[in-house]
Amino acid sequence: MINNPARRPLPQLALMAASLVYAANIILSMVTVGERWEMLWILILEICVFGLPAVVIAQAHGEAHKALRLERSPPVSAYVYISLAATAGALFMLGLLTMWTSLLASLGVNIDMLGAEIDSGNLLTALLVTAVAPAVCEELFYRGFLLTALEPLGGAAAIIISGMLFALAHGSVPGLPSHLIMGVTMAAVAYGTNSLSLAVVYHFTHNALLTGLSYAVGERQAPSGIASYILSPADTSATLIETAVLFGLFALLLRLALVSGRAPADDNADTAPPQTKRQPRVFWIGLFLLFFVMASLYAASAFFAYTG
Repeated sequence: MINNPARRPLPQLALMAASLVYAANIILSMVTVGERWEMLWILILEICVFGLPAVVIAQAHGEAHKALRLERSPPVSAYVYISLAATAGALFMLGLLTMWTSLLASLGVNIDMLGAEIDSGNLLTALLVTAVAPAVCEELFYRGFLLTALEPLGGAAAIIISGMLFALAHGSVPGLPSHLIMGVTMAAVAYGTNSLSLAVVYHFTHNALLTGLSYAVGERQAPSGIASYILSPADTSATLIETAVLFGLFALLLRLALVSGRAPADDNADTAPPQTKRQPRVFWIGLFLLFFVMASLYAASAFFAYTG
């Protein structure tokens, strides 16, 4: 954390920067490039829209390494736990995605798209664009610059707001719950350990796993019609159980990563806001409530879809 509050970017500046980044991302994403240059264009967007603005703004306020949480490296055990947590989290969020899309379909929402797929025959290139670049550039902006700038609002508020902005920036209705949990999780990790590197590793592992799975599965025909997204009661029960187990494993590993990677008490005892001690409790309760509400709505939607 920054010892000199005068050098910390103001929350108003952070929110304004986030709005400009969001607008720029939408506008530039509408630019059509040839299939040959699609990967390069996405890489340029990640660097220019997220990475460079974060570094430039932080450098302008001085102590950029502190503003971006780059001054400490947690122990190796924390990196191991956070990688395992990201793996369990990615699988848990796949189940959450199934629950959410089924709920949307039961409500009659058009979900013929589940997010744009990047077409490439080179797995390494795809990992560079979908895992490495977002993990570095987006973490510099959201968990480096933005989270630090929002800290005067309180630890919990900074985590939630930065996580919400991260989810909204992806612009995906089917992926909204997953992106929200992911954004809040990485913010909690960066805030709780005062280190950006763990958030970067989590982001990379999560995206790399999903990219690898998409290549392993290969191309498959998308479901046709809204009804095809609604699962049977038997599939609903199985998905709920699997997702709940993965959620428990994800929460356990994430807790171990936070405990293992937490900064020594004397490093930030004088600068940590009062919300620091309460933040883990708020985070775990909120995460559980979100999953509970999603699971309940999902089960109810499947029941009424097959009995109505």
